[in-house]
Amino acid sequence: MVFLLRGNKSATQESCKDMNVAAIEAEVEYYVHRSPFLMASEETAQHVGVSAGGSLAPATFDLPEIQIGKLLGEGGFSKVLEINGFELQKATTTTNSSSKWTGNNNSADAWDMSAWDMSALPMAVTTQDQAEKSRTKLSESARDSRGNSRYAIKFVKDELAKKSSHEYRTACCDIVVESKYLRALDHPNILKLRGLSKASCAGFANGPEGFFVIVDRLQETMLDRINRWKEGEVADDVLILKADYALQVADALAYLHDRRILFRDLKPGNCGFHTNDVHTVQLFDFGLCRELPESATEYEDDESAFQMSGAGTFAYMAPEIVNKRGYNLKADVYSWAFLFYEMISLQQPFEEYSIEEHREFVCQIGQRPNLTKCDIPKALQSLLRKAWEHDPSLRLSMRQAWQQLQRIAGT
Repeated sequence: MVFLLRGNKSATQESCKDMNVAAIEAEVEYYVHRSPFLMASEETAQHVGVSAGGSLAPATFDLPEIQIGKLLGEGGFSKVLEINGFELQKATTTTNSSSKWTGNNNSADAWDMSAWDMSALPMAVTTQDQAEKSRTKLSESARDSRGNSRYAIKFVKDELAKKSSHEYRTACCDIVVESKYLRALDHPNILKLRGLSKASCAGFANGPEGFFVIVDRLQETMLDRINRWKEGEVADDVLILKADYALQVADALAYLHDRRILFRDLKPGNCGFHTNDVHTVQLFDFGLCRELPESATEYEDDESAFQMSGAGTFAYMAPEIVNKRGYNLKADVYSWAFLFYEMISLQQPFEEYSIEEHREFVCQIGQRPNLTKCDIPKALQSLLRKAWEHDPSLRLSMRQAWQQLQRIAGT
């Protein structure tokens, strides 16, 4: 069954009438200008028309060009649906010359050539050609050889448009900023951005489906795989496999941390596996990620703590976040340790605790899972303990955790 998302949207559109698109654009611009990483990436994209990894710029589409299928999942602010295919509209060529007409056709001085940026003309043609190639390539690869859908589309949830303008604007800004990070990042264990809405932020004037991102479709999440392991679907070398998955996630996080980017919401539900590559883990859902300040004079090293809003999923949230203290990149290391522990033990840490009990016993007193009950090497137990240290200054960095796990796994 195909859901075209073209139904009666009068209520949603009515609630979006007063939505100030300029406010969204201003908020996004404010965030980007505070991000050295995104600023550098935007500059690269503008000059050479490619993403940070050197690939073609993401394809852009109008929503009617996309055949949308079933709902794949949803979070607090967004929903993700399957893409069944594309029906590309013929590209139209527009001319936006900066030249100035100063006379008639026959006059020698008819054109003020000084107003022309001649060096930009070949690039404009190249960029337009690249854009069409990206669109065609994505359209032709919408399904794999077995007929499985390759891509998914992500929107802000409809119901947010009916809530407070602040909450809706925040969700809109988050998905736009997320798209900018996904475009700029280039790592095998981070989900790839494949396409965007043509309208960009201006699309929000038409409601929450006016802006969207297209990404690779994932077969299952780490949470799905953990549940399969619980049901007895376990290979003989499962511990080696789990260590490999944890290494992949650690490598992706270390890559982010090298760029001072904090993921902030690491959990089994935000790690996924491709349909055609079931042993490659990828991080997705960058809506909560933040970039730490880069000023060497004010923040001299990775031990510096920064005041940010609390974000993430409670069971995997570092104590310093729960306790509303300053935090840094090591908050992700704590989350990674609990993710790895859940992969090993097949149990969510302290799932029997209420939020208040978790806050008191785990985040204030410092209680941790009993690793002696896990059938894992002592070296691995030691690694987890150092990765979920209560005191961030004693906790491993992500690169250190990755290096130690590599040595333990013998890779």
